[in-house]
Amino acid sequence: MSLDVSFSVTYDRYQLYNFLDGSDWELAVVNVHVIKGQVFFDIILFDKLRSKVAPIFLNAFEENKLIIPNLLKTMDKDNLSKILGQSITVISTYKDNIKPPNTTIFTENYNYIKSVDNNVNPHRRAFVGIGNAMYLKFILFYKHVAEIIRLRNKKGKKLNILDCSCSSGYGSIILGSIENAIVCGADMDEGAINLAKMLNLDKENVSFVNLPMEDLHKFGSKYDYVVSLETIEHVEDPERFLNSATDLLEENGTLILSVPHWRYHGSDLNSDHVTNWTPEKIKRFFDRFFERIEIYFTEIVNLDDVLNQDFNLKEEMDKKTIENIFVIAKLKNRRYPSTFYVKKKPRRILFVNHSILPYEHTGTPLATYSQMKHIRALGYETAALIPHSDATTEFKKENVLNETIYKIYPLNWQERFLDDAFSGYNLRGYLSLVEDVLDDYKPDVIHLGDYVGMSSKIIELFEAKGIPICKEVHAIEELCLKIRPSGGDKDGLCTGPESPEKCARCALNSMYELNETFLIRHLSEIMGKLFARFKYINYLYTKFDAVVFPSSSWMKYMMNYIKINRDKAFVVPIGVDIKLPRKNFTKEGFIERKSLNLAYLGTVAMGKGLGILEKLFKDKELLSRNFKFYIYGRCQDSKSEERIKSLEEESFGKVIYMGSYERDDLPKILASIDLGILPYLYESYSIVTRELLYFGIPVISFNTYGIDEILKNYYNGFLVEVGNVEKMKERIICLLDNKELIAKLKEGALSTPITTPQEEAHMLDDIYKKIARK
Repeated sequence: MSLDVSFSVTYDRYQLYNFLDGSDWELAVVNVHVIKGQVFFDIILFDKLRSKVAPIFLNAFEENKLIIPNLLKTMDKDNLSKILGQSITVISTYKDNIKPPNTTIFTENYNYIKSVDNNVNPHRRAFVGIGNAMYLKFILFYKHVAEIIRLRNKKGKKLNILDCSCSSGYGSIILGSIENAIVCGADMDEGAINLAKMLNLDKENVSFVNLPMEDLHKFGSKYDYVVSLETIEHVEDPERFLNSATDLLEENGTLILSVPHWRYHGSDLNSDHVTNWTPEKIKRFFDRFFERIEIYFTEIVNLDDVLNQDFNLKEEMDKKTIENIFVIAKLKNRRYPSTFYVKKKPRRILFVNHSILPYEHTGTPLATYSQMKHIRALGYETAALIPHSDATTEFKKENVLNETIYKIYPLNWQERFLDDAFSGYNLRGYLSLVEDVLDDYKPDVIHLGDYVGMSSKIIELFEAKGIPICKEVHAIEELCLKIRPSGGDKDGLCTGPESPEKCARCALNSMYELNETFLIRHLSEIMGKLFARFKYINYLYTKFDAVVFPSSSWMKYMMNYIKINRDKAFVVPIGVDIKLPRKNFTKEGFIERKSLNLAYLGTVAMGKGLGILEKLFKDKELLSRNFKFYIYGRCQDSKSEERIKSLEEESFGKVIYMGSYERDDLPKILASIDLGILPYLYESYSIVTRELLYFGIPVISFNTYGIDEILKNYYNGFLVEVGNVEKMKERIICLLDNKELIAKLKEGALSTPITTPQEEAHMLDDIYKKIARK
C-alpha cells in the first residue's frame, strides 16, 4: 500500500518532546485507535543502546495519506522510514483483529521495556501510548498545571517542583519544560521509576527517585510546588498523605492536587482506588487543613470526543458532568494544631430507613419517627429518605406529619442483596437520584437505619460525598437474604449467618425440589454471591463514622459477623415514647378476678414465635387454666393469618386475635392486661417488652438480645432459654396459679428504668457532634 506522508502540527500539543535524536530507534508497540471511524496509531520506540523509550502519539490515516506529528521531522530519515514501514506492516497484518476503541500490538522489542508486570496493577502504573486515548487527557492535565505554575512565577525565579507518585514519569517531563524549574519525580514503584528514566530523553533538569513521598522529608528537601495528580484516591490514609505533602513545601509553597470523581472512577470501578471523592468531600476534607483553597473541575468526555477537548480547568460546571477535581492550596493558608479548624455543631440530619410513619407502624419506622421528633427538639433540622412506590424517575419531596420526607423508587431487596457487591455503572443512575436528594437537603450527618428496598451502594455514595454516617443496627437484614433470620430447624429459629453455605441452603428451602445437579448449581451460585455479600458489608462498615446498637448483647452478637472498631461502636437504647406518667397504670383488684388476661404484641410471624404460640396454646394443661390470651399485631402474610385463626378455634376461645394496632392505642389495650407473653425468637432490643414494663405488666419472654438486659427473673418477669417451649409453659402456669407473685412482678415492672426518647436523643446528639468534627 502506497501512502503519501506529511507532517502536521495538529497533535503537537500531546507530544512529550520537541525533537527526537538518534538513529537506532526500534519499533516496540503499535497502539491503534478507531475514533469516529478514523484510524490513528501511536508508536512506542525503543533505543536499545541508550536504553531509552519514546512514545509518539496520534499518527493518522486520511484517505491515502499518512499524517504524522511534526516532531518526527527531527528524526533520522532512514530510521523514520523504517519505523513507519514496520508500523504499517504491523497494522496490515493485524487489521482483522483491530477493534474500537483501541488495539495494542506488541513487538519483540517490547520485552526490553516491560511497562506492565504481572504483579502490578495497570491502574497504578500508567504508561502513555498503551491503552485507549484517554491518556491524552492526563497529558493535557500536566500541561495545564505547567501553565498554572508559569503564570504564578512571573518573576521567573528558580523553582523546585516535586511530582509525587509520578508513575512512568511523563508528567515530570512535561513539568520539566517550565523555565528555571528543577523537577523531581518520585514514586514507590521501582518499575515505574525505571520506565521514567527510560522516558526522559533530554531533560537534565528532571530526575527520578524510587521513594514514597512520606520518606522524602528525611533528606531535608523542600519544594516550591508539590504536584500530585490522581494519587490520593490510591492511598488508605489521605490525612497522612496530605500532611506529608505539605511538610515538603517551602514557606510560600503550593500544593496542586487532582482526584477523579467517584461517579466515574469509584473504587467499585477502578481496582486500585481505595478512597472515593466528590467535590463536597474534597471541600470538607481540605477545610479541616486549609483556611482557603482553590477548586477547579474538568468535564466528563466521551472517548469519541477526546481529540476535540482541551480539558480546561473550570471553576463551575454541572455537577453531573464533573469527572476530575483539582485543588490548589498554599502553605501560608495551612491550619495548624494551635488554630485547628473546629467544625460547628451539625445542623441537618438525614434519616434513611425502609419506611416511616404514616406509611408503616412497625419497629424501625416508629423508632425513626420518634428519633426525628426528639432530635428536632434539640435544635436540629431533620428529614427522611425512604423507598416508596410514589417515586419514579425523580425523587418526590413531601411534608407529612410535620416531617420532610424524600421518596425514591424502591429496588428489589433480594436482587440487590445478592448483586450489590458486583454492581458498578449499572446502578449509577439510581445513585444519581439519591445524590439529587443529598444536594437538595445538604445534610451534615446521615443517620442510616435499615435500608431494605434500597441498594447498599448508597453507603459508598454517602462516604464519597464526605458526609459523616451514623449507622444504627436494629436487625440483621444486611446479612440475611430473608431480612429476618427464620426458616431454621426449630420453630423458625436461626442462629445467625454463620456461613455462606448455611445461608444458601436456607434460601433454597423455599424453592421447589431440585435434582442433585441443579441443587449443586444453584447452591454454588448463591454461596458465591453470599460470600461476596458478607465481605462487601464488612467493607462498607469501615466507612461508618459511628455504629449504634440498641443493646450491648446485640452489639456483641453482631460483632461475630461484622468487624467494627470499638471506638466507633455505641450502645444507644431506643426511647419508649409514652406521654402518660407511669403511676397511672397500676392495676388493683386483679387478684380477685377468676380469669387473667394475657397478651402478645407484635408482628404475627414465625420469626416472632408464631410456632411457639401454637404449641403453647394448644397444650391441654395450659388450656385448663382460667385466662384469655389476646394477640395484637399485623400478620406477616396470609399463611400466618390462617394459622392464627386456626389457633383461635383450637384453643376453644381462649386465644383471641385482635388485629393490628397503633402505639396510641396502647393505654386502652393494656389497661386490662395482666401478663405479657413474648416468645420472640430474634430481637435486638424489643420496644414492646419495655412498653409492657412501662405499664407495669410483667413479661415472660425468651432470653434473646436486648430483652435479656431488662427482664430479671422474679423481679419483673421471667426469661426462658430461646426455643424452650416446655419451660415457657411452666412459667406461664406458675404465674396463672400464683397471683401474689404476679403482683410482686408488677411492682418490679413499674420500677424498671425505661429509657426515654429525650435521653436517646441526647445520646445521639453527642454522637453526631463527635463524628461531625472528624
